[in-house]
Amino acid sequence: MKTSALILVLTLGISAGAWAQQQIGTWRIASATYTNAKMQRESVDQSRHHELKIITPTHFMWITYEPDKANPGRKVFGGAGGGRYTLNGIKYVETLEYASWAGYESNITDFSLRVEGDKMYQMGAVSNQEGEKTIIEEEWQRENVPPQDGKLVGTWHLQSQKVTGADGKAATTNMAGHTKVRIITPTHWMFIAENNQNGKREFVQADGGTYTLRGDRCLEKSEFVPGMQADYGWRLEGDKLVVAGTQTGADGQQYTFDEVYQREKEPSRKLAGRLK
Repeated sequence: MKTSALILVLTLGISAGAWAQQQIGTWRIASATYTNAKMQRESVDQSRHHELKIITPTHFMWITYEPDKANPGRKVFGGAGGGRYTLNGIKYVETLEYASWAGYESNITDFSLRVEGDKMYQMGAVSNQEGEKTIIEEEWQRENVPPQDGKLVGTWHLQSQKVTGADGKAATTNMAGHTKVRIITPTHWMFIAENNQNGKREFVQADGGTYTLRGDRCLEKSEFVPGMQADYGWRLEGDKLVVAGTQTGADGQQYTFDEVYQREKEPSRKLAGRLK
């Protein structure tokens, strides 16, 4: 009886652990409906809405591009956010640590989350700094992309940066007033950058996409800005990631960069190789 009970406990524990990690992955929005405080309901036109979300064992990050009202044939940056989350059963709570709009620190999420095969469903409410709630109903499709070597997987904080433009002029970033967080999974990368002057946080940039590793070289392609890509060499020095290479913009202009990142210690590192 004791043996049978032990086997049952272990089986339930493994099943619960596997279930709890089903949200980990890279997700593309499939459908979304938003209802504001005035009960006005809006469904997103998925043929024109472009949104990708990464969830790791400890962090999340998302970026969206929307149709350009002045030029419906192109998309423009819509928003980005990221930070930590907790998942207790189906209760999913996100804590924004960086985002593209002012006052995001006061946003509170109260979601339920479930995964069925390659579909993820998020439903619940987001409250803004005025206390107004928006009801969110989202369906996400898992991205199935061949994974790369897991060596770069993690959450990385920029420590130093030097950028040299096409004109040969070099500039070193003042890190006392700048923050850049990059999340890398075995299939995708995303980053959000912001400035902090006199306690005021100001969004700078966000981007994301896929990448390919070839030895100590990495080729990144943007998911959101056509033609944007980076080709750089990388090396790991303990918990630091040192990169140097070239960035090509949508206009074809190139600049070179040298960056050093610090890996954030994450409690679930053993799951890194399973991230998608």
